[in-house]
Amino acid sequence: MGAFIASGALHYFGMKAMGRGGHPVVMFGFFVMQAIGLILEGMWKRFTGVRVGGYLGLLWTWLWILLWANFMIDAWARDGLVGSVFFPDDYRPTVLFAHFLKRYLNLL
Repeated sequence: MGAFIASGALHYFGMKAMGRGGHPVVMFGFFVMQAIGLILEGMWKRFTGVRVGGYLGLLWTWLWILLWANFMIDAWARDGLVGSVFFPDDYRPTVLFAHFLKRYLNLL
């Protein structure tokens, strides 16, 4: 639980440091819910003797993450973080990958 709370704190204070506001319930909530998901998986294994896995485990993981991520992404969008630039234009990963394909593989 502590690692997830620490991750929530890093995201929350990162938003505050950028002057983008921040929603502590949303930021901490997402990460706390991930910890609760792990606890639920542990309970599932304890009661059934079977680990969460396979296609149903993958579906469980994606649904759990997407359900709780919606609230955090919505908060980021409201604070204008979705349109921010993390990398300068020439150093964005997709631009670098396109340059790699063009130069070394002649694909573009």
